[in-house]
Amino acid sequence: MTNNHLTELELDRIARDSARLSVSEKNHVDLCDICKEKLEFLQQYYLTLEGEMLKPISERVETLSRKITRSNIIEFKLYQPQIDLNKLTRTDNTIVLAAQHVAEDTSRFVNVATFASEQTKTLVRVVEDRVEQKYSLHLLAENPILSQFVLVGIVDDSGRSFFVPTNEQGIASLSSQEIIEWKRSGVTVHLPSAILTVEDGKERITDGNFSLVSHPEPNTFKATISSTTDEQIRFALILFDDESTIVKEIHAHQLAVPLTPNQTITEIRLFN
Repeated sequence: MTNNHLTELELDRIARDSARLSVSEKNHVDLCDICKEKLEFLQQYYLTLEGEMLKPISERVETLSRKITRSNIIEFKLYQPQIDLNKLTRTDNTIVLAAQHVAEDTSRFVNVATFASEQTKTLVRVVEDRVEQKYSLHLLAENPILSQFVLVGIVDDSGRSFFVPTNEQGIASLSSQEIIEWKRSGVTVHLPSAILTVEDGKERITDGNFSLVSHPEPNTFKATISSTTDEQIRFALILFDDESTIVKEIHAHQLAVPLTPNQTITEIRLFN
């Protein structure tokens, strides 16, 4: 068993084309039960590519989604096998595919729904991890601008809404203890309305209608974000450390984030 797991993109590539499995990757999969189970799940996922024709989401969800849809928001619907999936490729030639797959009850990973945007040729695969009790939302797009560090919104049939940010691999996480009827829900992807860059030696940074005033302190990042509009703004804070990129959703206009010695903040993304 090893903690240095293969990335989602590496596993997707191997699942699509096992001939591209390197010796080191094979050795890792042979030793790592988690990566082996993920790979088996993805291989079965791609074997059931076309899946089943799914019913449209409810009129209530359609209405709620339309209320928040703007130019920088992409609306998704449950996947119908009508997108030419062979045209969806990443820069590493990984074909990003999606299908509905019903796994056995004993499986750790279960694909509970797949959503698609015909307009942008983008897919969202919702996978439940029963061990860690979380949903992983895999945003698959040819253009990384549509998947990396964006905000995914979920609206269910009861009117509840959830917003979760994606990481640099286009993956967002949500606790599966939140009971969501995915096949009666809608998904939206929110692109940033502004990106504020945090630079050393500058107190105020302005981007369009937004301004950032930072207050540097040892081991703490403090900032105030102001807007000239009355719109409700959400923030995704992008935090870099020596190991990975951490994305956090922030609601307040005044931020105070403790930092460890190896962590830095380089930008804040704003979503309306």
